[in-house]
Amino acid sequence: MHNSKRHAGIVCAEKIKICIKNNLTLYKRHDIFLKYVENKAEFHSHLSAYNAAQVDISQQADLQRSGNAQR
Repeated sequence: MHNSKRHAGIVCAEKIKICIKNNLTLYKRHDIFLKYVENKAEFHSHLSAYNAAQVDISQQADLQRSGNAQR
């Protein structure tokens, strides 16, 4: 009987270790995912700024062409 209790305690301890390891793995994955999302958001922010600058340059070129055409 004593050995079975000890065995049960060892099995329980192993299950707890596995559970903790799985939770740490999930937290690490979540942290990696959050970094990915932050990087993606930063990328889209830069892309939006670049696109806005391109539109502005295009509009300025159109205005310049229309100004030259009126002369």
